[in-house]
Amino acid sequence: MATRFLKTATALLACVILAGCEAQLFDGLGENEANEIIATLQDNGINATKAAGEEGTYKVNVDEADFSRAVNVLDAYGLPVKAYDRMGEIFKKGGILSTPLEEKVRYMYALQEELAKTLNEIDGVLSARVHIVLPEENEMGENIAPASVSVFIKFNAGADTDLRSRVPDIRQFVLNSIPNVDQDKIHVSLFPAALKSLPPTASRTRSVLGMQVAPGSVGMVWGLTAAVGVLLLALAGGGAYIFISRKRLTATRG
Repeated sequence: MATRFLKTATALLACVILAGCEAQLFDGLGENEANEIIATLQDNGINATKAAGEEGTYKVNVDEADFSRAVNVLDAYGLPVKAYDRMGEIFKKGGILSTPLEEKVRYMYALQEELAKTLNEIDGVLSARVHIVLPEENEMGENIAPASVSVFIKFNAGADTDLRSRVPDIRQFVLNSIPNVDQDKIHVSLFPAALKSLPPTASRTRSVLGMQVAPGSVGMVWGLTAAVGVLLLALAGGGAYIFISRKRLTATRG
């Protein structure tokens, strides 16, 4: 009976340790996005786990002691990536008629989101935005000012990819994606991200009774261990009392 109780107490202690030292970092992530976040954190010495969320999404959890550092690391890497609106979602038919101007504005917005999403796939890009200025028209519907495009890119200055040398490719990509725009009306602006001084990696675990636990959970582990010890002593005392009582009863009958 004592052995069974000890196994149960040990299992309970392990579950409490694992559950009590984790904090939820993100929720509602896609699987690829969650995997990328976990890989980035692990590359920076931070342990992270993935758990299933609602409707096919995932959660990312880290040790409570690493929560602040995990946020700083992901912010430096531009993660998680901004969620862009999809063209199909913007142009859902709602049964209400739209004016030609409204349809044109919605189309331009959808195009901006699609272009920014594609630019964000370039290695080293942390954030990308595209702004399209519609051409000005007179009362006859004739263009009196051409369309123009501004591309904003925030990039990781420490990345291997030299984005400055890719500006002509970026400009050509935008030119091929937007109708009726001149190449000299496409402006690409690159801004290096400020490199943050990340705090040094803290000691990952501490040894307590032969177990490796998170630093923030040491006090909880000792408290639970003490509670289990008291229960074991109570169990041992109760067993000894029963044994002595039975021995006395046997001697009295004899």
